[in-house]
Amino acid sequence: MEKEIVKIRNKEFSINIVQTQIDSIRSKDIEKTGIRVYKDGKIGVAGKLGKSNEVELTGKAEHNLAYGLSYPYPLNSELKMSWSPEHNPLPQKDFVKGVEEVLAFLREKQPGFSFSHKAYLFEEMYSIRNSCGLDLNFQNNSHALALTLKEKSSSNIMDGFIYYQGNQLKPKAFCDYADKYCRIFQNQVDLPSEGEYPVVVAGYNFFGKLMQELNGMAYGMGSSLLSGKIGQKIFSEKFTLFQNSDPVTTFDTFFDDEGTVNKDFKYDLIKEGVLVNPYTDKKFSHQFNLPHTGAAGSAYDGVPGLRMPSYAVEGSGKTLKELLGGERGILVLIVSGGDFTPEGAYASPVQLAYLIENGEWVGRLPQLQISSHLFKIFGEDYIGRSSDKVFELSQKNYFAVKMNVRKI
Repeated sequence: MEKEIVKIRNKEFSINIVQTQIDSIRSKDIEKTGIRVYKDGKIGVAGKLGKSNEVELTGKAEHNLAYGLSYPYPLNSELKMSWSPEHNPLPQKDFVKGVEEVLAFLREKQPGFSFSHKAYLFEEMYSIRNSCGLDLNFQNNSHALALTLKEKSSSNIMDGFIYYQGNQLKPKAFCDYADKYCRIFQNQVDLPSEGEYPVVVAGYNFFGKLMQELNGMAYGMGSSLLSGKIGQKIFSEKFTLFQNSDPVTTFDTFFDDEGTVNKDFKYDLIKEGVLVNPYTDKKFSHQFNLPHTGAAGSAYDGVPGLRMPSYAVEGSGKTLKELLGGERGILVLIVSGGDFTPEGAYASPVQLAYLIENGEWVGRLPQLQISSHLFKIFGEDYIGRSSDKVFELSQKNYFAVKMNVRKI
């Protein structure tokens, strides 16, 4: 019999913000322990919140082998790795001071708006070790500001959203970005004409459908739009998508919940438009004879199974201005209510968008409708991921693709 121990500790310090004022502060410190035992191709699992007795949990996990849950896959073994950030956790009093500085700036410079929601400090620890010599340890700390904004004269619940997660506390950089966001919001402009435009997003708004189609179970069962297409060029040669477990950019563990670590923390799924592989865990890699990409997820007291991993796109080496090449663009900031059809067609209303000229935000557009197709978004109409960030502190680049745009 083999045994595996999962330990998680999450510390969170949160500031509740209401109408551009700190309303309340709370903190929590949660420990979780999970024990997995493996025998004769079966798995038994037990877990506990808070302080735990490993011997007692192991006994429960052994008892749960009687449920007959199948897990006939070899455990990862003989690997010891640890990762922790170079910086120390930000002191809580310094974080509160920084948030107060941001809110004071917004009250003074943008009195026509009300800002609410949350600010967070995170400290996370996650480890997996087993009786086969696996010993993986991850520690990280970061902070986040998540602010909804509402124009005081507006009847909407919210008019915009500003988010940042990172390791550097630079209130001025965040303030400058929030100020720019609000100033452009107040400058209303019209869509020059309806038709095809470069549509720009800060992040990976349109990738959900593609990642669903890259699911190893769907691919193997033949229900994915990409089934049977490994080795085929189906997207733009400018498009490379990889599974990303780099803790620096994901703020997450460098291993999956089966203890798999990919070389350089990445695994190519699409390379220069060619489908390399869907993402898989051990089960579906074995079941469908697909390469194993290390995409297992699990509750601390659950059986590992396939989950959508973190992912990223190779950059173009060009700034947003260079990518657009003088064309006007549509920066989509809030998009909700649309979806892809099972065949891949896409359409959605856009609640908030800014016009871009010469790579710069110009003004707020009326509500829009955008539409395209999965194979056009990542194929002939794909423009690229910019080298420049949304703002100084942001981890997010711009992503641009041509779409049909019209006013609602």
